[in-house]
Amino acid sequence: MAKCFADDKEWRAELTEMLARREANEEKYASFQRREQAVTGVLDQIRLADAVMIELDDPSYARKLLDGAEQQWAASGFDPSEAQTLITAVDRHLGAWSRVERLVEAARTGCAQFAPLRSLVRFVAISLSDRRQAVALARRCYENWQQSLEQAPGSRAYDFSKLARVVERDLGDRDWAAKLLAKAGERGGIATCGRRLVSTPNASAFPNSRPEPVSELASCVAIRSGCARWRGVCGRGS
Repeated sequence: MAKCFADDKEWRAELTEMLARREANEEKYASFQRREQAVTGVLDQIRLADAVMIELDDPSYARKLLDGAEQQWAASGFDPSEAQTLITAVDRHLGAWSRVERLVEAARTGCAQFAPLRSLVRFVAISLSDRRQAVALARRCYENWQQSLEQAPGSRAYDFSKLARVVERDLGDRDWAAKLLAKAGERGGIATCGRRLVSTPNASAFPNSRPEPVSELASCVAIRSGCARWRGVCGRGS
């Protein structure tokens, strides 16, 4: 009960502050309301929320605009091209991490290909305000992608090697990257050094192999982690 009273007092204080701000900036609010009626797209609403925070510093008004942007984004199928802008605005203006997580998860489900997922997760890992939680969230996204690769019958060595590269780059996790390269090796992948394609020097080591591009960085991860077969391939291909 005491908590309810405390919450009620906090709400009343926020309401009082909001009303005072609106009275002091009546003309600006009228202008923003006219602009609000004219916006049509997700990005337009986000840009208006940015302007509200710059000119009025009103999180309540910005939240209303971002709520509308999120609803429209969801209705359009969680377009990955709009996700980062929306997530950035929510993180910067509202500081609501649970909402950021929800938006990232929704954006992840909208990534049918690896390229948009890679872009989203790198953004999460390096751009969000809470670095510790951001890295943990990025890790979960890559873990989910790995699970999808393991469950998909058509997954190739190249799919695992691409994931290994970004895991090392974005998370700095060389052990995980090496395990992913080992999975690529099981599927007949060919490692390269210096970002070049090479042929397998020992075809019997990879009976189902075919040329697959793997980054120099990922190959070096395998070397440092003691993946002997991959080390041998890189050594002969350098």
